[in-house]
Amino acid sequence: MEEKILENLEIYRVHPYLYRIEDEDFNSLVAKYQSSKPVGYKHVIRKEIIKKLNLSRLDTIFFTDSSLYIKLFIKLQEQSEQERRACGLNQDELEEFKRFYFPNGEYKEISMWLLEFVVDDILSFKKITPYEFKNIFLIVFINMMELIVIENCDFSDEKSLKGFSLYLLREMFDHFLLYISETILYAFSNQDKKAIEFLSCFSVNETIDSKGVRYKANPILDESNHAWNITTIRSTLLQHKRAKEAIYDKKNALLHSKKKLQELELDLKNLELKRVEKLEKINEIEEKREKLHQNIDRVKEATTKTVKYKEGDVESTYSKQQLIAKLYRKDDDLLKVKKEILREIKDLELKIANKKRDVVMWEKRVKDSQKNLQNTQQTELPIDKQFERIKKALAKTLARR
Repeated sequence: MEEKILENLEIYRVHPYLYRIEDEDFNSLVAKYQSSKPVGYKHVIRKEIIKKLNLSRLDTIFFTDSSLYIKLFIKLQEQSEQERRACGLNQDELEEFKRFYFPNGEYKEISMWLLEFVVDDILSFKKITPYEFKNIFLIVFINMMELIVIENCDFSDEKSLKGFSLYLLREMFDHFLLYISETILYAFSNQDKKAIEFLSCFSVNETIDSKGVRYKANPILDESNHAWNITTIRSTLLQHKRAKEAIYDKKNALLHSKKKLQELELDLKNLELKRVEKLEKINEIEEKREKLHQNIDRVKEATTKTVKYKEGDVESTYSKQQLIAKLYRKDDDLLKVKKEILREIKDLELKIANKKRDVVMWEKRVKDSQKNLQNTQQTELPIDKQFERIKKALAKTLARR
């Protein structure tokens, strides 16, 4: 099955410039080469496809978690500088394409999603040197945007397809490089050896990488023309990492305080509801006692020696004294229940008072946590700006060819 996939690649051709292998076929292909070590299945599959299709360095093979795309480079005839910007298409026309095919700017999310796979594979700092990166990144970006346009648009001519792809790429270009820059810097801050090795190639002095490639001076310069080196980057990133950890801790403390306050407020509400229920029971008891005493008064006023009394559906005859005694016993029972409920209400009121004190205390803690977080965020603002300066400087340096 796997051999047939690579032997019959033309059946996966979905466009003159694009092949797509997905779902079961993709999984079968990956399963066959999954154990290919140390190079990995992507390297082996890519090598096989390049050989089968005789691909050039301008063509790109993309892997996602469920698909494989073979994107052939679209090469148009020589054009003037103005024509090359978007293959001669005017901006109004390009904007109309964007509104029609991507009314909600979907290309942004799609391209950033695909970029994650690209940065983990073709443009990974763990797999290539800065020199190799500079040689291929633009071709990869172009093929990536053309892939997205082919998959989501319906252009019948190469000029419109490529022109629109380049137009979208110009909009996303800086976002792509900033994402790659941030990926490298975060790995560097976590002491990733490959990231350290990658950044070491950017220096005010000539350097040589692990493969023996010699690099001319290629410093990481920010907008103020300040050169950043491994030492200054490491120091800034360490501060930035600590700042982020401090903010993370403060946010967690705030969330904990808010959660505790919500729990206390809920407990307080439940206690107050129980107190209301108990008070309603007291009112019910008092209503029953009032009716009892009314009955006792009527029995006392009776002129006969015996009195009929109905409980529920049963009516019985009692002597006056016997019935009065019975009704007083009922009143005593109600008083006992009332006394017990009053004791419970007193306990609830004590708990409510304590709970209110806890609520006030945690309301203060929430305010203090919010203030601490705001203060920490304000304090760490300068180091955030420094991190952004380095990220932009590295992105600019990566783009410099």
